[in-house]
Amino acid sequence: MDKRDYKNNTNIFYGIYFTIYSWIYSKKEIRSNKKFIKKYPHWNYENWIDDMEHIWGVVSWDDIMGKGSNMYSLNDIDITFDHNTKKYSLSIETIYSFKNGYEGQCGYLKDLLMAFEKFMDSNNYDKTKIPSIHSEEKFVAKTIPELFCNFKSYVNGFCSFNIKECL
Repeated sequence: MDKRDYKNNTNIFYGIYFTIYSWIYSKKEIRSNKKFIKKYPHWNYENWIDDMEHIWGVVSWDDIMGKGSNMYSLNDIDITFDHNTKKYSLSIETIYSFKNGYEGQCGYLKDLLMAFEKFMDSNNYDKTKIPSIHSEEKFVAKTIPELFCNFKSYVNGFCSFNIKECL
């Protein structure tokens, strides 16, 4: 038997193995999905991971999925709701580096804040909530307006910081 035959047999073996494994995994996935559909009638695969629901987000420019904002896409900013704790959380992508440093970071955060403001306006959420000093976690809140207020105070504080005083 030459090497070419061996490679073909190996490929066939792995092809069969992968097919059987995929079939078993899909059966488990269907049972799991049925459990979540029963628990949460508006459940769908792209917007949920366990008890976490994707609410909103802005897709990053370097996302390769091309399906819009969801739980599996790379988002610059997104909001998820944890059905166990009944709280919203905000995530922002911080992997980027900027040529103009601090000013670029401020511009990025302000763009995200502007996108969040558009979301708030389009869903008629209150943007006038006053931040609480008792907030345990900055980007976790009981309501979306509270989350917006915390993020806005973070962006305004970060961008009004005088970086030159620290150097």
